[in-house]
Amino acid sequence: MDGALTIETKGKPEPRFGAIFVKSLALVSADLLILTSLATSVIFTLNRMLKEERMMLEKFGDEYSAYMKRTGRLLPLSRRDVDQTEPA
Repeated sequence: MDGALTIETKGKPEPRFGAIFVKSLALVSADLLILTSLATSVIFTLNRMLKEERMMLEKFGDEYSAYMKRTGRLLPLSRRDVDQTEPA
């Protein structure tokens, strides 16, 4: 069997494959943690924002309602959007 290939059947498994698996698992876990944190933050922020808007509408009524029409909820409206919401 000179020059023939042989296989080693004793010893430990190839460590590179284990390292690749662990690194892949760490990357996926980090992504899931980030996505879960982001989703949780968005849910809590929207919930808080809606509660605050209800409170402001109860306290200030039509004045706050008009303000809501002139402004964006999370980002400012463009000037064109503001012009369309203002009464003529």
